[in-house]
Amino acid sequence: MAVGVGGAGFIGIAHETVMGTYVAPTTYVPVLSEGLNYTEDRYISPAIRGKTIASLVKQGFYHAEGDIDWEVDTALLPYFLYIMRLAIVKTGAGPYTYTCTLASGASSGIGGANATQKTMSITIVRNGRVFKYVGCVIPSYNFRVEDGVLKSNMSVMGLGETGLNADTPPTASFAARKMFGADAHTVAVDVAGTSPTFSTPSNDFNGFTFAVNDNGAAQNRIRPSRQASYISFGETEATIATQLDFQDRTEMDAFIATTGKALRLTSSNVPASDQVQITAYNAVYTAYGVQLGSIGDIVMADTELRLIDIASGTPFQIVQTSTTSIT
Repeated sequence: MAVGVGGAGFIGIAHETVMGTYVAPTTYVPVLSEGLNYTEDRYISPAIRGKTIASLVKQGFYHAEGDIDWEVDTALLPYFLYIMRLAIVKTGAGPYTYTCTLASGASSGIGGANATQKTMSITIVRNGRVFKYVGCVIPSYNFRVEDGVLKSNMSVMGLGETGLNADTPPTASFAARKMFGADAHTVAVDVAGTSPTFSTPSNDFNGFTFAVNDNGAAQNRIRPSRQASYISFGETEATIATQLDFQDRTEMDAFIATTGKALRLTSSNVPASDQVQITAYNAVYTAYGVQLGSIGDIVMADTELRLIDIASGTPFQIVQTSTTSIT
């Protein structure tokens, strides 16, 4: 029997009014790949009953989990920022500016709308069949320059999946796309601090990946439901990975001395209402490796930096300008 290829499928999203209550898609997102799935801790009884094989299985707690990989689009990114562990300040009257910083405090460890601004229903159509994931948040994500394009991988966790075989797929409608190509990016470096100037862009960066892992985990409590009760958030681990042209030992010395530095990736189209800017205010090298490759290779350093909190400031900030208005 023939089955449909992946290109015939699609993803739709909508913010939820009530965490875990399904909302039909209002916006559709082009993706490179997705792996969101029903994940269950099924119970297999180990009871001894005269045979050397298990004899009973019971349904256990379950949740939804998987990655979505996509090309960053400023018309769509605000929807996802609101389901990350971010404090968001929206300004402007259109285009809008979303200034996002790490959310911390008493409620930032409890999942769903307590640790994130909103939760999301994600609808995926695969081979004409509908999958409905509810209570979705993003506890792990990256932004990276790859093939000259700003891309993002988002690890999604949700409370459950409510699709039925008889569900009718929604009619997808995709808006004009806004992407960042090879001429849209700059990286600037300065000393660590709350107000770096970033006066001169650097030409030494070969690739750039800013990654945040809020260590999400599905939590289950005693109640008449197998769906996750909520998604918890743990310690935030933020890193930047890149490869640098090696010209002298200045950065090697900074690695040895654990000297903090500030970095900023700006991806901007014309007009400037189409922009994403990521700033790390206090980053310290955790890896800096320089080797001789083959005879004709450029000498480069493979590096990783860990973001650290900074007094009277924030460890990182994501500022996004968009024509999309989230309320």
